[in-house]
Amino acid sequence: MNKGHVEADDTNIGPGSDLHNLDLDGVKLADADMHGADMHGARMADADMHGADLHEADMHGARMQKADLHEADLHEADMHGARMADADMHGADLHEADMSGSDLENAKLNETKASDADLNNADMYNADLHDADLHNAKIAEADLENANLEFANLENADMHGSDMSNTNMRGAKINRADLRGADLHGSKLQEADLHKADLQGADMHDSEMAGADMHGANLEGADLHDADLRNADLRGANLKNTNLRGANLEGARLDGADLSDANTTGSRGLPK
Repeated sequence: MNKGHVEADDTNIGPGSDLHNLDLDGVKLADADMHGADMHGARMADADMHGADLHEADMHGARMQKADLHEADLHEADMHGARMADADMHGADLHEADMSGSDLENAKLNETKASDADLNNADMYNADLHDADLHNAKIAEADLENANLEFANLENADMHGSDMSNTNMRGAKINRADLRGADLHGSKLQEADLHKADLQGADMHDSEMAGADMHGANLEGADLHDADLRNADLRGANLKNTNLRGANLEGARLDGADLSDANTTGSRGLPK
């Protein structure tokens, strides 16, 4: 099978095909049915697989830099450790897919359906995930620095220990998510839904959270110095031992919030 000459109607292509370790750079397999195919370790840089059926396919360790996988069916596919930097996966079905430890730097993942997906330890630096559905996803210890998660659904996602610094999460749904120890400094969280999220020990200094809903959230020991919390809903939030030095809380709702041992030096908007 020659490099770049495999087409969707090739007799070797179909459900359960064995393509592992092959050189398929630039291959054209748009809309092909390859569900359950073995493509582990294959080289598929610049491949066109948009709209392809790849559910339950084995692509672990595959090299798919700049591949076109938009609107592909990749649910329950194994892509752990795959190299997918600059890949276009917008609108793809990634439900329950395993992308743990994968390289997704600069990838387009906007509007993907990735609920229950495994993205633990993935590199998603500068990735575009706006409007993606990632509820219940595993995204722990991942690199999401500078990523775009505007209006994404991250409800109940596990993102503990992840680097989400300078990330855009405006209007995102992050309620009940696990963000313990996450780095969110400089992130944009205006109007985001973080109610009952666990942000214990998170670094949120210099973050923009005007109008965010954090009622009932656990922020114990979090670093919120110089954060913009204007008009935020912090009712019933746990703010024990938080660093609120220089934070702007003007218009914030703090009914029932626990501010015991919090550092509020130089903060604005707290009740006298």
